[in-house]
Amino acid sequence: MSLLLLDETAGDLPVRDSSPKPSVITAIQDVSAIARPTKAQEPKTRMRELVVWTRQHVSQMNRAELENGFLHLRDENLVLKEFACKQEDRIKRLGTKQLRRTHERAQVEGRLGTKAGWSGWDLEESLEELQERVWDLERCNEGLRSHLLSYKQQLQLHGCRRHWPYGYVQPRVDTGLRQVHSAGR
Repeated sequence: MSLLLLDETAGDLPVRDSSPKPSVITAIQDVSAIARPTKAQEPKTRMRELVVWTRQHVSQMNRAELENGFLHLRDENLVLKEFACKQEDRIKRLGTKQLRRTHERAQVEGRLGTKAGWSGWDLEESLEELQERVWDLERCNEGLRSHLLSYKQQLQLHGCRRHWPYGYVQPRVDTGLRQVHSAGR
């Protein structure tokens, strides 16, 4: 019986290489350098040459280098996607903040008027108008207070009688009030 030695880690996922620049990345950079078009070449022939060159370089690399390069590129891609999402969120927040500030500024300018600055005479005039309005409101308040006092006095003189629209309906809850018995019943 022959003893076969199998690698136990053959089915596991590849482990990331910590080398800063694996050969896959250099191969991709070389491809990008070749991919720059020249005016004389047609696009189809240039693409064919690029595919042939890429296949040759990939076939020369071993599996570990390819896996490490793939993992490195995938990690970079995830980091870039996360950074792009953060930037988009930041742009949205700044746009919202800018809209809010411009709206607030328009409201302030609307309240102050279209003038950039007020002169002393305009300020004095507006102050006098506001003081007159305060005096009018104080006079109105005094009148309302006098009406309130007179209504309170009327309530005390006439007593607090409760009138219900249906005097014949018995209450369900004992309120503690004395019931007036009518002679007609």
